[in-house]
Amino acid sequence: MNYQAHQHTLKAIDLGALGSTESHPFGEGLDIRITPANGGTVVSVVPGSNVSGLLNKPDIYVISDKDDLGAELGKIITMVCLKQSS
Repeated sequence: MNYQAHQHTLKAIDLGALGSTESHPFGEGLDIRITPANGGTVVSVVPGSNVSGLLNKPDIYVISDKDDLGAELGKIITMVCLKQSS
């Protein structure tokens, strides 16, 4: 498999609210990055307003291709929000 041919096909999806000035019920928000990988998906979550990720280390989750991506993302977001509220 030619790496250069495939390096442009795997792109991260950023679901963070960059530049958003609206407040929302999750306090400072979440920076969520979803990256496709072989056999699944890598999800990186940084709680708080730290968009650059320099102050807080991200929590990394791996979701298998066998699992429902939407359901697993929902579980991850719920878990992160519960940790923030405690």
